[in-house]
Amino acid sequence: MRDEYSPSDAKLRFDEVVQKMPDYLRMLEECPFIGMDSDQERRNLRPELLRNANIKVIDGSKPETGPGIYVLYEKSQAVYAGRTDHLPERLLEHGNKGGSETATFAFLLAREKYLKMCPDNGLTRAELAKLTEFESLFDAARMRVRKMRVKAVGIDDPIEQTLFEVFAHLVLGTLYNSFENH
Repeated sequence: MRDEYSPSDAKLRFDEVVQKMPDYLRMLEECPFIGMDSDQERRNLRPELLRNANIKVIDGSKPETGPGIYVLYEKSQAVYAGRTDHLPERLLEHGNKGGSETATFAFLLAREKYLKMCPDNGLTRAELAKLTEFESLFDAARMRVRKMRVKAVGIDDPIEQTLFEVFAHLVLGTLYNSFENH
């Protein structure tokens, strides 16, 4: 359901949201790096995010957690900022073996490498996923993402999430975010 605002109320709401961006950035920067590679790190991802990223459990009877923004780091470089409704679940999907629709960042990395080998092939995502030579690149990209570390901040409001994803990209200089239309 869409919130209805008068133009002046919308401007006030926007200004209010923009003023929160530095606070969210501070919270993100204060979050310690969290690993996602080893079995132990993957088991601890959810409790680490609950403890360090200000995310909440949505429903105590389910393992799902709340929404937020995450930033993936390779070495000390921020490479990708993303948003999700379920932080740990989404982060684990990035490194899981499985369908190409779940590991979107790994798919982007694999596609980048594939296009260097076969430029301008015009294949769709579904067509690429069926190619044996692409599959090995995709598996390698998933393993690359698993080795990255993550920082995150829980943000419930979808408008604040959207703006903070862009803000984090601009401030941190993430290498792989693109806000182009598809």
